[in-house]
Amino acid sequence: MTYLKNCVQRLARLNLFKTNTDRMEDNIKRELISTRVYLILFPILSKIIPNSQLPKDWRSFVHIQFQLLSDLCDLANKTIDNAMDSFLNQVFITSNVVHMSEFTERFNSTLTEFFHSTIVDFTQLVKTIRIVIQTDQPFSPVELGVYRNALELIANEVESEANNKPSVKIRFVPRTLSNASTDSAKCFCAADQYCHTSFPTYSDIWLNEKDFEPYSNELPGATLGCYFIDSTLFSTLECFYLRSPCFKFIKQVLSSEYASSILKPWSDVRPLIYDAKFSRFPPNTPISFLVEKAMIESWNSSIIYEQYFDACAPKYCTYSIEILAKTFTEVLIIAVSMLSGISVILRYITSYLVKFIFYIAICKLKRHRKTPSQRIR
Repeated sequence: MTYLKNCVQRLARLNLFKTNTDRMEDNIKRELISTRVYLILFPILSKIIPNSQLPKDWRSFVHIQFQLLSDLCDLANKTIDNAMDSFLNQVFITSNVVHMSEFTERFNSTLTEFFHSTIVDFTQLVKTIRIVIQTDQPFSPVELGVYRNALELIANEVESEANNKPSVKIRFVPRTLSNASTDSAKCFCAADQYCHTSFPTYSDIWLNEKDFEPYSNELPGATLGCYFIDSTLFSTLECFYLRSPCFKFIKQVLSSEYASSILKPWSDVRPLIYDAKFSRFPPNTPISFLVEKAMIESWNSSIIYEQYFDACAPKYCTYSIEILAKTFTEVLIIAVSMLSGISVILRYITSYLVKFIFYIAICKLKRHRKTPSQRIR
């Protein structure tokens, strides 16, 4: 019996945003640092950037998206850390010491099952949270302004017939999403759990010195869902990567809003770097897919057979040999072979054996003849 932590040296994982492993390429390290910058800066922007007059502007929502994304990262890390601690504290019991190949095969199968079950547990937790939100349909505060056009709370003041005192009658309008360009209804949240639309940004086009009109521009990867968690899961991070045409806009938002509001700003925001050799998540990967994989690039494990053998080494070894009963044909063949061998041996030694017998007989006769003559003398 031995603890699994004695047999598995490394069980670290390469997380998309946070990691405990030290075996990483330089470009992945830079990507992790850049991603952490976004996770820190955008929630801060919620205190700096006032709510836009245009409630569906992406800039008035991005801080909520990254705050939720940061919370999902922390939840993934805690879930995986707890699962690893529980897994490594289990014991591995065998009645006899198994061979290294069998030991490795067993452990690889166990680790594969552990990796799968851990990711499934995390994704089921996120799905449960999303189902609860869709079922309860929480009402967003009015000051957030993001869903003001998607979910309306209508309050009418009425007088009571009993005492003529005023009261407020509240009515909810079903949540719908519309196209940003046409403002026509696209889907109903109650009927479609995957209801979403594009999340635009607005730029001001000045008509003259005083008047201007907003110009809508759809941001690639920015998605507006029925709820905050839907908007986050349906979105991508493609605008934050190198060579993305919309990264300049991201950098402009951070440099203009953040730098102008902080006395000593840090505006060196670098893009994320995608390398297919080290990442299985392309820039246009939905965040929902990242969540389904628990934001893990790969698992790294090293199985140590020596520690298992030292802990479970036997004091003595026994083994058994199985001898199969021979058939009549095999016995006959062996007998004939033995007779043939004996006949060959006799053929070579018979003449020598006869000579040896005659030699002994002659010696005895000579000795017998000498004895009477000696007596006569």
